[in-house]
Amino acid sequence: MRYNPTTHKVDYYPIKGINQLLAYGKDTLFVASTKGVIIFNIQTEKGDYLPVGEKEKSMQFITQSLCIPPSTPQQLWIGTEGKGVLCYQLTDGTTKQYTQADGLSSNNICGIQYDGQGRIWVSTENGLNCLHPKHGRIDVFYEADGLPDNILNFRSFSQFRNNHIVWGTPEGAFELNPDEFAQKDETSFNLRFEEFALFNVPVRPDTKRFSPAYCD
Repeated sequence: MRYNPTTHKVDYYPIKGINQLLAYGKDTLFVASTKGVIIFNIQTEKGDYLPVGEKEKSMQFITQSLCIPPSTPQQLWIGTEGKGVLCYQLTDGTTKQYTQADGLSSNNICGIQYDGQGRIWVSTENGLNCLHPKHGRIDVFYEADGLPDNILNFRSFSQFRNNHIVWGTPEGAFELNPDEFAQKDETSFNLRFEEFALFNVPVRPDTKRFSPAYCD
């Protein structure tokens, strides 16, 4: 549907199952649909499915989310249901697929968003992924890493002007500053103490001094 606020005219187009619209250039829309990605020309009012797949065989998939990083405008990143993440080259039509076999926490994608460092953040029903396209590395963050929940809500995210990204979960939303995240160190441990006692005496973070009188 297209609405003209000047004439109050509404035009309807025979496209169903739309999950997201992504503007590209002056006259083009990429449409994430339940049958794949549609490339739609606003001027001609015609669209066709993007031939995503190897050679002439188009891959059929449910598209959940789309993004085109400003740093690589020739790349269309596609989040799917069941087939992970696809990187489609708009220049030659080649496609690279990322799945759980490559390190994704789930093949069911809830949202996909770029950051200012050229990385792709991928929310799923089981963790938040940070994909490094240059190295092919995927870092995964869970509740144990500070997320309010391992489940991230379907298409519940937004990027602020400062490049921070806010994500929605069943336990509430959280704001992510991508600049604070470097490559995840798998050898580090995220420890949280609910209670700490020294010589059976509870010690709080604001304790300035521990008296040796407690020691026998």
